[in-house]
Amino acid sequence: SGTYNWNAAANWTPNSGFPNAAGCTANLTNNIAGVVSNALGQTVTVGVLNLGDADGTHPYIITSTSAEPSLVFNNDGDVAQLNQTSTTKGDTIAASLWLAGPLNINLAASGSISSIIVVR
Repeated sequence: SGTYNWNAAANWTPNSGFPNAAGCTANLTNNIAGVVSNALGQTVTVGVLNLGDADGTHPYIITSTSAEPSLVFNNDGDVAQLNQTSTTKGDTIAASLWLAGPLNINLAASGSISSIIVVR
């Protein structure tokens, strides 16, 4: 549990970098021991975001540290995806979303994603 910076390589496995490129996949799907907040410290681009606690006991929250950072969905020519795992507790994206093309949002039957704000 706690707040982590999305753009800190040490917060990702492997810790060689953080997801930030068209076409890349970001997985926030670990078994977490409490509510985890991932703060965007800069504008971040992903093609696929997989989201949900592995055992369904705690939510993930994606926030931004200011009005500027946002989450950009750009799957490098393919349809971008926001996928919620079947074991999710319910997650929140409290950051601006930018779409560089189509986005498929796949919600788990028992889950929800709150506070999605699409800017462009």
